[in-house]
Amino acid sequence: MPKSHRQSEGNFQSFKQWIVVSLVLFVYFLAVLLSYSNRMKAFASDVSSDYFSSHVRTLTESFSSEVYTVNQVSLVAASVLSLEDTVLIEHSYELLQGAVDSSQATYGYVSDSAGNCVDIKGNSFNVWDNPDFGQALTGIQVISDVEDLQGGERMLAFYSPITKNGTVEGVVCLQYPVDRFNLIPNQSDYDGSTVYMLIRSDGVISSLTGIRPKVALNENIFDKLAGTDGAIVQRIRNNIENNKPIQECAVLDSSDIFLNAFPVGISGLYVMEIHSGYYYRVINSRNYADTKDVLVKLFVALVLFLGAVIVLNIINRTVYNKSRIELQNKAETDLLTGLLNKIATEKHIQEFLDGDGKNEPAMLVVLDIDNFKKINDTMGHAFGDHVLATLGVRLKNQFRSSDIIGRIGGDEFIVFLKKIPNEEIRDKEANKLINFFKDFKAGDYVKYSVTSSMGVAMYPEDGGNFEQLYKAADKGVYQSKKNGKNQLTLYSDIK
Repeated sequence: MPKSHRQSEGNFQSFKQWIVVSLVLFVYFLAVLLSYSNRMKAFASDVSSDYFSSHVRTLTESFSSEVYTVNQVSLVAASVLSLEDTVLIEHSYELLQGAVDSSQATYGYVSDSAGNCVDIKGNSFNVWDNPDFGQALTGIQVISDVEDLQGGERMLAFYSPITKNGTVEGVVCLQYPVDRFNLIPNQSDYDGSTVYMLIRSDGVISSLTGIRPKVALNENIFDKLAGTDGAIVQRIRNNIENNKPIQECAVLDSSDIFLNAFPVGISGLYVMEIHSGYYYRVINSRNYADTKDVLVKLFVALVLFLGAVIVLNIINRTVYNKSRIELQNKAETDLLTGLLNKIATEKHIQEFLDGDGKNEPAMLVVLDIDNFKKINDTMGHAFGDHVLATLGVRLKNQFRSSDIIGRIGGDEFIVFLKKIPNEEIRDKEANKLINFFKDFKAGDYVKYSVTSSMGVAMYPEDGGNFEQLYKAADKGVYQSKKNGKNQLTLYSDIK
């Protein structure tokens, strides 16, 4: 065989080998690209699902927080009334007003075990035929379904039994307007046409907000899903029955939508979002690139994906921090006065002494209301609570926002004043407190002059930590009471 022919044949064999290798590499690379593309599609879908799920969960937590507060306030009101000789005391409506002011409730009443009631306005009536009231008489707290009242207002009612020595003597009822849900969503979220709803377990819409809704109040969301695959509708129903989150693509009035919902955990309620199908597809494909010019676009897609993850992480972290701060503030707040509670007061003062205020002179004042038991005995516990609540508001307004003010006992308060550099400032602040109680009166109809025995300890002279300062100031309180009450005593004057 001629050499040229052998050479030509060898070149052809080599060419075939390269072709085969190239085809193998091409097939392998194509398979990798297809696999990667599928993984990216699945991953993008998961990311978008988490994105929507996180948002509706945040809305639900904000709504649940308000509902939980009303729930707790109703229990506290029932606990307070359980200490009275009779649940229908003269100032029951004042206690109810305090409960309403401490929460987002708008109405309430107290009833005895026979259903005789007095409401927040002092009106009397009977609720014996109310089945939720009857159930509460068995000793368990009852949260109603959403009730449609006269005028079209929709309410959640919280029935808390008033129990004395194991016997239910009456019920406290607070009502919360579910239309407050409309204040929670931000209308600029998503594509501006998202609809936010609060629905009952049977699918009836109890509250609704959005720019261009295709549904209306009191309609049933299941009746509006005409054209949706029956299996999808059944999945939605099953999830609601089992109190599970919902994410489904569906059809609403011949338009593609994405339905996103999360259970509130009370009375079978759900927070639901309805997004346009177009916007859902945009979000779902945000992290998926066209395979054209794939090498460049894969890199761009990776950058965009990382950016989206960072943005989502920042959003989630911001929402989480906001929720955490809100929950922390609620946990640290005394419900009656709005001031810091005992644990939070001690914590904030000690943290200041250990941190920014370590070398900064400060002043701790302990206030004990004079004759508070007499106020309760003669004027009633509701009036006593009103005195405490009024004192809390006025003390907060009397001092700087940077100062620490808290209620640490039934009628005992602490005022911690930062940056008290000399005796002149100390005496000025002490006189401010003395003059404060000269003019302090509580009560709407009966003006009651309230006085206080006060003790003052200075940091660091009288103590290096909260416990030492508190003991020193408490000795001042004792000395003030011993000297006739209604006065202020410096620990430095008695040690």
